[in-house]
Amino acid sequence: MQLHTLSAVDLLDRALDVYRKRFRQLIVIATALLGPLALVDIALWLLLPSSDATDNLRTVIDLVGQALAAGTMTWAVSCAYLDQPVSFQDALWASARRYGSLLGMTLLTGLVLAAPLAVLLWPAGYLILYSDCLALPALIAFVTYAIVLVTRWSLSTVAITIESLGAVNGLRRSWELTGGSTWRVLWVVMLTAILPLVIFAVPAAAMLLTTNTPSLFTAASIALILAKPMIQIVLLPFSTTVITLVYYDLVPIDLQDSTETPVSSITASRNECPTCGELNPPNSRHCIACGGRL
Repeated sequence: MQLHTLSAVDLLDRALDVYRKRFRQLIVIATALLGPLALVDIALWLLLPSSDATDNLRTVIDLVGQALAAGTMTWAVSCAYLDQPVSFQDALWASARRYGSLLGMTLLTGLVLAAPLAVLLWPAGYLILYSDCLALPALIAFVTYAIVLVTRWSLSTVAITIESLGAVNGLRRSWELTGGSTWRVLWVVMLTAILPLVIFAVPAAAMLLTTNTPSLFTAASIALILAKPMIQIVLLPFSTTVITLVYYDLVPIDLQDSTETPVSSITASRNECPTCGELNPPNSRHCIACGGRL
């Protein structure tokens, strides 16, 4: 089956179809990934005193765990979409092999997104922040910058996991793939990002803001900590399915042979660089090793 460019609505519809058909398998994998992570988070919240150090520790553990979960779920969803057997062990191993790249990509993305905020540390930054005529344009520029990067790098996890790329090459690969479909990918990413906001973030904020006693606030906090992993378990397979299908929609691959693994189906169509002999991802315009034109 040769994939063709689909609209954002068609991509979401196809993602729902895959999600529905493999719902049980994907939920089991998501539970195996996020369940232990949630238990550790709850244990830290209960056992350690509330402080910035505790919050930072919880954030680091969540970041480390989410990188592994994203790669594992990406492999599982890819197998599901290609009508291949979905194995938690195989998916976990595929993610673990590229874990350094996945974590490095996450950290690098965060650093690049936060880089403009470093301007605020300089005297000129204070001038922008407290200037009536500069603050709003600066905010609009930063939001635009963040949206473009998030959109163009949205396929990095899939590229790293499926094509066995490094962190930088994964970001570069995502940038190449989304180059001609930025607006379509943007709509898909926005629709996918809105789901957690509607299902969890907005109700959570409303619940915390409406509690007017310490006991109610504590009860609401406990309820949210318990509800968060359950919602993540349901949403992670779907959001990963959407992004993975965007990737396959942008990579022209013959998927008739369903016995291939996701990696072998990609590797079979890689381009060899005429200069250095490096095998590059399909549809690449420049070599990932020497930078030469393909």
